[in-house]
Amino acid sequence: MLNVDDATQPTFEVKVLVQFAQKGGGVKQGDFMAEFKRKDPAEVDRMVNDDVTHRELIDEVLVGVSGIGRSPSEPLPADEALEFVKKSPECVNAAAAAFFKATRAERYVDPISRKRAARG
Repeated sequence: MLNVDDATQPTFEVKVLVQFAQKGGGVKQGDFMAEFKRKDPAEVDRMVNDDVTHRELIDEVLVGVSGIGRSPSEPLPADEALEFVKKSPECVNAAAAAFFKATRAERYVDPISRKRAARG
């Protein structure tokens, strides 16, 4: 059963998977939890249609993160973790993809990236 109270909360949390390129061509993967503002579907569509960048999207909807640190036993304070995510291109792009997957599941392919790629 769908609980309507779940859909009326002002924020929601999603696990974000992120990959960091390493020297030698390897990739290191990690994850963190992101807390996003819940937006009306029309507002999400506006963000896409108005050519909002991933950075602008994250500045508008990302309110908190957890699960980021130097080691599992040494997490960053919440404000430092949020600042790290907002300064990391890999985290910004991964968080934007996670936001769209959660809010536009029927159109999961990141609409901002797809729109820019189509321009050539």
